[in-house]
Amino acid sequence: MKTALAAGALALGLLACDSGSTIDITPSGDTDCAVSMSSNGKDFVIEMTLSCAGAGHTDCYEITGLTCQGAAKADAVPIPVDDCPGAAWCVASCADGLDAPGNLWDIPSLKAVDGCNTYED
Repeated sequence: MKTALAAGALALGLLACDSGSTIDITPSGDTDCAVSMSSNGKDFVIEMTLSCAGAGHTDCYEITGLTCQGAAKADAVPIPVDDCPGAAWCVASCADGLDAPGNLWDIPSLKAVDGCNTYED
């Protein structure tokens, strides 16, 4: 019985770690970080450019380019990334990315942009 419970807990833990999305974070140009986010289950896509204030593509806390579901959101940018540094979605180093990149879906200022909230139907 204990083995079955342990196996069940492990399976739930592994499912919780699956972000359900594909997210790429890569340095771009001299001071930018390109982010491509694709939800595996909802077929939802966001492309954004983060501007990095620090040397070596670090401190990337401002969205300066944004496309959600193929629609450019030029009128919405620039957008400061909420609560940075420190929040789980803050990209301190573009090269290092995030331990849990799925947190990028939860940026409050990103979700506030019309058509950019993957949680809305």
